[in-house]
Amino acid sequence: MRHLTATLPLLSIVLLTGGCAGFFEQEIELEALPYERRLVLNVILSPQDSLIRADVFVTAPAVGDVPPDYPRNGVVEDARLHLKSPAGSFPFYFESRNGTYELPQATGQLETGRMYEVTAEWDGLTARGRTVIPELNIPTDSIVLEDVDNDEDWRIRVSWPNQSGEQDYYLLYADQAPRDYRGDLQRDIVDYIRGRAALGPEITGDDFYLLRGAKNTINVCQTTRATYDYLQTRETLTVNDENPFAEPTTVANDMQEGLGLVGAANCWQMEF
Repeated sequence: MRHLTATLPLLSIVLLTGGCAGFFEQEIELEALPYERRLVLNVILSPQDSLIRADVFVTAPAVGDVPPDYPRNGVVEDARLHLKSPAGSFPFYFESRNGTYELPQATGQLETGRMYEVTAEWDGLTARGRTVIPELNIPTDSIVLEDVDNDEDWRIRVSWPNQSGEQDYYLLYADQAPRDYRGDLQRDIVDYIRGRAALGPEITGDDFYLLRGAKNTINVCQTTRATYDYLQTRETLTVNDENPFAEPTTVANDMQEGLGLVGAANCWQMEF
């Protein structure tokens, strides 16, 4: 009886393993998921930028092939894009060199405390969002730059006093343009932070990795909650993408129509 008791679990495991093997060898046919084509607009408005840049995409099916007329990499090149501001409505133009839509700052006239709306229209679809340029409450003389240079990297660490509010949002990004390069600059988001009491008296962002022999600009910005939420959830989605055990992630969306982000940043800029 003892022998039988010991054998039954083993037999169960063998049967279970064989059953699982047969299951995984089966070809699983996924039914087509409902697909609603939507327009995606991404833009962060900043008064410090000489050019306001925006990207426009169209969504693809989660399962199966993309439609025959789906644009390359989902990038929409012939959308109608407008910035609506207190000064009027101004069209963006598509710059094929960069694959983005651009509007000169001198035309857009972005100002602190003003509300702006960006609308993209393409093939019967619309993406539209609004934002207000936030106040820049970081005193410029309170920003501390620490050189953490070593033999391999040229790094700068930025810190500033933590403000008393629990709803302060910050964005750090770097602009790099090689001295001998006449094309567009490269912009990389370094960090995004929600200021709160738990962080202590000082906020320290991730290190800026600077490019030797190039014009490097460090941007320390006040941003909006919508911008922070969008960047945080988008990064979480990217990290979880290859993890089959991760919880499904939904990217935050504060748009009136369509998907994406119409965000804002008001920045101190420091050149190296």
